[in-house]
Amino acid sequence: MQLAIKIYSKHKLTNGTGLIDSINAASAIYHNVDFYSRNGKHFKRIDKLKLKVPY
Repeated sequence: MQLAIKIYSKHKLTNGTGLIDSINAASAIYHNVDFYSRNGKHFKRIDKLKLKVPY
């Protein structure tokens, strides 16, 4: 949960990343899995996140 709060604090204003987005990104980072989202804008600047945009 600390990682999610850190992501949210860092990206809420610059990328529009919400709390739920931050929790989802933190979960993907923690489990070291690819993260699929059609909304790359909210996630592209999050360090260590393996973002995949499906289109």
